[in-house]
Amino acid sequence: MKYKHHLKQGSSVLLVLLLTTVLIIWSTSLWRNTTHMMDIVHKRYQYEQLFRVAESLLNYGIVWCREHVNDLLLDDKEKKKDHIIDVGLWPPGMHEQYEGTLQINVKNMCINLCAKLRNDNRVIYAMHCTLEAITKRVGKDNKHQATMIKIRDWSINRT
Repeated sequence: MKYKHHLKQGSSVLLVLLLTTVLIIWSTSLWRNTTHMMDIVHKRYQYEQLFRVAESLLNYGIVWCREHVNDLLLDDKEKKKDHIIDVGLWPPGMHEQYEGTLQINVKNMCINLCAKLRNDNRVIYAMHCTLEAITKRVGKDNKHQATMIKIRDWSINRT
């Protein structure tokens, strides 16, 4: 038995339209998924960049506190207010810069350090760190004091 299929006029046009529709739907779906993935990658890059810039500002603040730990502890004994340091454009030498601010509060031998990144007078990223001041006696006769600081904890406050 032989089967004969007779194609009617226009069936090839319908087949081309069907295949074209399937290809358009498939390519649109791929385009949408690719666009979403690129958006995710771009947002991740922006987040990592902000994190690294805020982390470098916080590290700068930690080094500043280490260099001025004795002055900060003396200010704590004299009940002076918080220290606010405006570091200007941060990070130096980069294309995209933010206004950096360090806020230092000393209480009971603990230094609370907050590094804030601002853009258009709005805080866009902030990192907090608590430093603990440790005083030790050093030297052969233990008559000299050395004050060191260590990081107790840190946190991120993204706004």
